[in-house]
Amino acid sequence: MAIAVRTISTPARNLNQTTGGSSSYTITSTTAGDLLIAHLAWFNSEGAVVTAISGGGTWAEATNQNLDANSHHAIWYAHNVSGGVTSLSVTMSGDGSPNAAMQVTVLHCQDAATSSALDVTPTATTGTGTTPSITSGTLAQADEIIVSANSHTGADLTTMTEDTGDGYTEANQNLDNDDGQTFHLQYKVVAATTSNVVDATYNASRSWGAILASFKGAAAAGSSSVSPSLSPSASVSPSASVSPSSSESPSVSPSASVSPSVSPSASVSPSSSSSASISPSASVSPSSSESASPSPSDGPLQIISTTVLDYSDF
Repeated sequence: MAIAVRTISTPARNLNQTTGGSSSYTITSTTAGDLLIAHLAWFNSEGAVVTAISGGGTWAEATNQNLDANSHHAIWYAHNVSGGVTSLSVTMSGDGSPNAAMQVTVLHCQDAATSSALDVTPTATTGTGTTPSITSGTLAQADEIIVSANSHTGADLTTMTEDTGDGYTEANQNLDNDDGQTFHLQYKVVAATTSNVVDATYNASRSWGAILASFKGAAAAGSSSVSPSLSPSASVSPSASVSPSSSESPSVSPSASVSPSVSPSASVSPSSSSSASISPSASVSPSSSESASPSPSDGPLQIISTTVLDYSDF
């Protein structure tokens, strides 16, 4: 099955995320083996950065962007997480304000790679206008999820909409700077390695920034079932030419000792040029569980061996 978003956790905004320690965020209970992708946006932190996330497994940063001294966002992830985890702890460090306004969004993804899940992380982009965008580049495999976020500086916007024309789904957004850094988060599950351009639409022009990361689905499962049918046949058609006298009796050579019935026929003409023609035939059609034991005088017996392979998910 293709990678898919099982659920999305949107913990309450924390306007007092400590920049010199950790804060906890409640999420939907995790399912063992899932991939967690977290987008974090924080404001008024004067250079503070996220240094660690704990909960469910080993977390790592995929990409980040600083729009200015106070405006930041990043994407982190943890693959093959343990089940039943209901909170994450985010640790920050840095100088400046002791607290930051933090918003965390977590995508819980099923049927994802359980190791080396991260694929592309293109360089963050910046610009000014109403259409922030970023390009993924070619993906490593067809089954992946692309997660992209854009953010802006300046006055609040009225709307930020996702790239619906290319099939992206909004995961979360924040339009109000008073509640933390503004951002718009969207994702899409793709079935091809083709490069994707991900954009959004603002209702007014702003200085913007965009980040993107893609994550691999589990390797495609394949199975092969082979039911071999073996139908070897052995046919023996010896002939003997006999010129009998009154005291001769025909003899047949070679002989075939084959289990199936043999129906020879002989015709003898009493003239000196007479011949006896014996044409026994044998037809053997064993199934894959049968065996034939021909005598050394039979023709060669060919045995075909078939190996059945079963490919499974890893």
